[in-house]
Amino acid sequence: MVLLQKNKIMKIVQSFFLSIIICSLLIACNKNEKLLVKKWRYEKLESKANDEQVAEAKKMLANAPDSLKPEMERKLKEHESLMGGEIFKKSTLDLKADGNFESNNLGAISKGKWSMNKEKTILILNTEIAEGQNMIDSLKIISLDEQNLKYKIFRDQDATLSLVPF
Repeated sequence: MVLLQKNKIMKIVQSFFLSIIICSLLIACNKNEKLLVKKWRYEKLESKANDEQVAEAKKMLANAPDSLKPEMERKLKEHESLMGGEIFKKSTLDLKADGNFESNNLGAISKGKWSMNKEKTILILNTEIAEGQNMIDSLKIISLDEQNLKYKIFRDQDATLSLVPF
């Protein structure tokens, strides 16, 4: 009889701890969604391919005839501004609590719906391209807190984007 009661108590204790673990996981998953809901500003682009492209352009610039250098310098500065500079930093991603989003990428406004996978590790953007046509981007969340969102785009594993609150 005492052994039976001990087993019952052990099962109750195990169930209690299992419930705590499950609740903690659910709270952590919901926390990710809550942390995402805000207007973000693009802060940094990390891309090996882009870095290589810029390095190659700088080599070409160094060896270019003087008559071509001003135009090449202008294009290089424009590229750097678009790919991580001041123009890039004006781009935003506004994730709303109702599941809608709006992004402003270099002046191009996009709208659609956002969601997350069940593990809350992938942000899915379903962008309306035209009536009845959508494009889906899957963004692998690398890190997320109140002040930072960092992700990789699945179709371009080379690029990592960092965002901060707007």
